Amino acid sequence: MMNVTRLNEKIRVKQREIEENKILIDRLRKAKKSLDDRLEEKKHIEERLEKEKKDVAALKGLSFANLWHSLANDKTERLRDEEKDVLKVKQELDRIDSEITAEEEKITQIQEKIQPSRKMEDGYKQLLDEKKTALQEKSTQVWEQIEVMEGQVEKLLHEMKEIGEALSEGNNALSQSQDILKSLQSAANWGTYDMFGGGMLATMAKRGHMDEAQKKIYSFQNTLRRYNQELQDVGDAYLPEFENDGFMRFADWFFDGFFVDWTVQSEINQVKEQVHQTHQAIENLQEQLQERFDECDKQMRNLLEQEEALVVKAEV
Repeated sequence: MMNVTRLNEKIRVKQREIEENKILIDRLRKAKKSLDDRLEEKKHIEERLEKEKKDVAALKGLSFANLWHSLANDKTERLRDEEKDVLKVKQELDRIDSEITAEEEKITQIQEKIQPSRKMEDGYKQLLDEKKTALQEKSTQVWEQIEVMEGQVEKLLHEMKEIGEALSEGNNALSQSQDILKSLQSAANWGTYDMFGGGMLATMAKRGHMDEAQKKIYSFQNTLRRYNQELQDVGDAYLPEFENDGFMRFADWFFDGFFVDWTVQSEINQVKEQVHQTHQAIENLQEQLQERFDECDKQMRNLLEQEEALVVKAEV
């Protein structure tokens, strides 16, 4: 094992490298966000350009240079103004394209400088482990403090794993409930049309969306069961006031299918409201779970920083 002074120097060098890498990663994140913003802006500009082109249908497909040439000729004032609008939007498009290119080049440059975080952290951890070994052998008091902290970190990691699994199932449930609501809304729309004499086509379309929603509800129920299991694992969180038999009643008339139109419409709206309420309940739970996850993460990072400080500063 290398001497402690040399070990501390290497630890500090590695710390600086990691911090510099974090700065680059943050710059990359901001550059990507900036690129996304500019791509979104380009989308809106292109939409505006299409609108302006529709206003100048006779000029559709002309080049930028040809548009300028057209402006030099004697045309009506109205057409001249419309052509100017097209040119102005095209200039904005050229500007945003230039900015997008610049952001893409910046991202490439930053990516070339960034080092794999895992490799750097593994090297840093190896150095810390070497010093921990020395402390374990020669500084019992510091090592005992570290052991307590590592026990706390282990518990937090376990809790974060459980919460993360619950969050994952919750996100699945939210996605599925939104999908169900879309199918139910489509069924309700066709149902309204059916009630006012939409005929066989409306009935078939309504029933098609109802069948689609029912299949999705079965999958949703399975997801909710898994979600509740995960919620039980994290302790005091639970999904309040959700009754599975509400969906079973829905399934009964789905398969029978002999109710009059207004009864079917009422059932569609009833189940739609139930799914909506369940969706809101899941959103509330997800928010609480995320807060717990973030708090655990904060506590764990604080513990790791304290442990790291003990290791780095300790004398062997």
